[in-house]
Amino acid sequence: MTVFYKIDPFNANVTEHQSNLEVGEINSLIGSRMFTAVRLYANRDGAFIDDEGLFADNQMFWIHRNYPTPLAGIDIITGCDDTGETTSPIEKLQTVWDDIVFIGTRSDLVFDMTRNKQRQKQIEETDDYRSLYFLETEIA
Repeated sequence: MTVFYKIDPFNANVTEHQSNLEVGEINSLIGSRMFTAVRLYANRDGAFIDDEGLFADNQMFWIHRNYPTPLAGIDIITGCDDTGETTSPIEKLQTVWDDIVFIGTRSDLVFDMTRNKQRQKQIEETDDYRSLYFLETEIA
């Protein structure tokens, strides 16, 4: 059994679960037809995310301090071994909680950008949204 953390921006929570995490189950857990992975920590912990999540209607967003752009929808965080196999994450649940900001809807994201006109230019040049949600000293 593998421990994983489920990030649910619809309910603004992160919960710990256990499963064998087969491919079909990952799609079911995050509500996707196909998923991709993004690395969030240097120790290879990362998230399985909906590959089509940005195109979903009524989507909710969250951002991680170690990833430059908002992520969409329900996602799961796992670890990864030297061969690329899914393992339990190394990071503790509280660390993941501390590294996440729940943004809200697409409209909330646009509002955050327009409210921070000074940072909007920086975001457009770098595609890095973290300065909207984290202090510079908090960004890895």
